[in-house]
Amino acid sequence: MRSPVSRAVRWIGALAVAAVVLIAVLSPSSPAAPPAVDPVGVTQTEFGPLTPADADLLIKVRQAGLWEMPTGQQMQQRATSVVVQEVGRLISSEHNELDGIVRDTAEQLGVALPSQPSDQQQAWMAEISAASGSDYDRVAVNTLRQAHGKVLPVIASVRSDTSNELVREFATTAAQFVTRHHEYLESTGLVDYAALSEPPPPTGVSTVPVLTAGGSPTTDPGWSATVLAAVRQSSPTQLLAALVAFGAVVGAGALLNTGDRKRPTRERPREEQAPRDYPPPPPPYHPAYGAPWSWQYPGPPHRCDPPPTSRRRFPAAYAILIVAALLSTLAIVPEQADAAAVTLVAGSDPGDQDDARDRGRDPDRDDEDEDEEGAEDDAEEEEFPGRDEAGPPARNDFVDITDVEPRFADLEPTDDASTGSFVSDCGRPLEQLRNSDNWIVAPGKVNGAQHMHDYVGNIATDAFTEEEDLVDADTTCALGDASTYFWPALRDITRIGDDEDFAGGGLDGNEGQILRPAQVVLQFRGNPTGPVEAMPPLLRAITGDAKAATNGGENARAQWTCRGFEDRFTDRYPLCPDGSRLLRVLDFPSCWDGRDVDSADHRSHIGFPESDGECPGDTVAVPALRMVLAYNVPPGRRFALDGFPDQRHDPRTDHADFTNVMPPELMDAVVECINSGRRC
Repeated sequence: MRSPVSRAVRWIGALAVAAVVLIAVLSPSSPAAPPAVDPVGVTQTEFGPLTPADADLLIKVRQAGLWEMPTGQQMQQRATSVVVQEVGRLISSEHNELDGIVRDTAEQLGVALPSQPSDQQQAWMAEISAASGSDYDRVAVNTLRQAHGKVLPVIASVRSDTSNELVREFATTAAQFVTRHHEYLESTGLVDYAALSEPPPPTGVSTVPVLTAGGSPTTDPGWSATVLAAVRQSSPTQLLAALVAFGAVVGAGALLNTGDRKRPTRERPREEQAPRDYPPPPPPYHPAYGAPWSWQYPGPPHRCDPPPTSRRRFPAAYAILIVAALLSTLAIVPEQADAAAVTLVAGSDPGDQDDARDRGRDPDRDDEDEDEEGAEDDAEEEEFPGRDEAGPPARNDFVDITDVEPRFADLEPTDDASTGSFVSDCGRPLEQLRNSDNWIVAPGKVNGAQHMHDYVGNIATDAFTEEEDLVDADTTCALGDASTYFWPALRDITRIGDDEDFAGGGLDGNEGQILRPAQVVLQFRGNPTGPVEAMPPLLRAITGDAKAATNGGENARAQWTCRGFEDRFTDRYPLCPDGSRLLRVLDFPSCWDGRDVDSADHRSHIGFPESDGECPGDTVAVPALRMVLAYNVPPGRRFALDGFPDQRHDPRTDHADFTNVMPPELMDAVVECINSGRRC
C-alpha cells in the first residue's frame, strides 16, 4: 500500500531529523551554560584561553626554580649529611629541567617570565646561607619542604580549573616534580612536620577570583552562531561522528522510500476497453494449504499500460548506509583503520610486510620491479651496506629501572673546581630539520648515517654543510648560539612512520613513528679539579659510538635512566614506571689538545678526563657539554633507537654530535659563569 505521505515530504523529514542529530552530536554532553564574559586579562591562544592564574603559575614556578636551583647546589657543598647533599643535587638538577619546561611553555603562550627570585625567596636564601653545621641541613630541608608544601595544592587547583591545554599539561608535569621533591626532602628525616602548620609565606601560585556562570548577563547569540561555535570547537573525531550520524539518518530516511511499488495505471471506463478473454479468477482457497488466498484479481490491464512491475530504489540508500558504516569504523578505531589502510595500499599481508622489513627492503617493491632494477639495487646496497642484517632490538636489550643498581655520586670538587654551569636554550627539535646525514663523520654523503638525526641549534646542518654555512646560518638557540647539536631519533615501533619507505628510515631498518623529545637540556659544566678555558670556534666533538654493537663498546658512552631514578644509569633501554619519563644522558669529552678543532677519527683532538676528574697533562679543560633528552615513551618494549641497520637498534649505540658556533663573547660569558660557580 502506498504511503499517504509524499516522497518529498518524507525526504524533507529525514533531512530535518539528520540535522537535529548532527547538532546534538556536536553539542557538549552537558547542558550548555550561557557564554560568560571573559574576565579581565584573559588572552585567547591556540591552546585555549590563558587566564591570569595560568600565567601566574608559570611565573611563580620559574621564580621557585631561580632560588631552589642555587640552594640545591649550595646544599651539595655545605650540607654535613651525605643524604642532604644528594637531595640538594637532585632538587637542583630537576629544577633545572623544570625551568627549561616552563620557559618553553611560556614562550609558546607569550608569557614574560622573571629573571630573579622574589624578595621573600631571597630572604629564605639568606636565612639558609647564614646557618652552619647541622643547623644548615635542618634549615635548608625545612624551608624547602615548607615552600613545596604550599605549591602543590595551587598547582592542583590550576590543573583542575584551567581551560588551556598547554597549561594543563605543564601543571601535570610540575605536580610530578614537586611530589618527588616532597619525597626527597622527607627522606632526610629532618622535616619538622609540626612546623608545617605555620609555613612561611607561600612560594607557590596565588589564585585569582573566577567569575561564576551567574556573574554577568549575556545575550543569546542565536542558534546559528551556537552551531558554528560548536563546529569550531569540535575535535576531528566529533566532526566525523556527526557526519556518521547525519549519513545514517539520511540513509534510514532513504530506506523509508524503498520497497515494492507498482507504477500507477490510468483509470479508464470499462466500456472503452476492447473485450478480451482472460483466464478465470483463482479459487478462494489455496489448493495446497487450504487457506484463503490473499491475492486479489486486478482485472485486465489497459492495453496501453505495461504489465505491473516492481522497482527497488535501494542502491542510493544502501550506498549512504555503507559509507556511514565505513566512517563509523574510522571514527571508532582510527589506529586500526590507519594500519588497515596501509595494508590495503601495500596490497600484502602484514606478516609479509614484517618479513620484508626484517630484510631491510621496501615491502611495496614486487619481484618484477626488482628484476628490472637489479643493477640499481646492487649499487644501492654497496653504498648503504648492512640493510639485509637489519632487525628489531632483542628482548634483553631492556631492563626494569628498579633492577638497576644505584651509581656512585659525582666526584667531590676540589677547592679550585669550576662548579658553575650554563644552559643553552635551543628548544626542541623541529621535524623540518631532521635528516639522515652526518656532516662531521660523513661529509658530502647523503644518508651517510643511515639513521635519522634530530637537530637543534644551527639550521644549516646537512650532508653538504661547510664551515662558512654554520657561521652565517640562523639558529633555534637563544643568545645567538649557532652551534649545532644532533643525535639519533627515538621511535615508537608500534606505529608506522612517515619515512617507512625512505633511506634512513624503513629502508635502513629504522621503523616506527619518531618521538619528539618532551624536553631538551643542553648544559655546559665545569671541571671538578680546576677552571675551564674557552672552546675554539668550530670545535667538533662526538660522544658515544654509533657502531658499539659491532666495535666492542670501547667508545660507548650510552647512559639511560628514568625521571626520579637519576642515580641509576644503564646502557640498556630502561623500562620506567608510570608517570616517569625516559632520559638519555649524553656527556661529551672536555679535555682539548689546545690545537685542533677536529681529527681524523674525530676523537683524538678532544677526550674525556681521567678517573680523578683531571685532564691529561697535554690537554686543557673546556666546558663539558651534557645533553639530557626526556621522552614520553609507550609502555613496555615498544621503543627503539635509530642506528645503522647492522646494529639492530642496540641501546649501547646511543651517541651525539656537537660543533661550537657560539659567538666569542657568548663563549667568554659561559666560561666566566662556570668558573665563578654561578648557574646561568
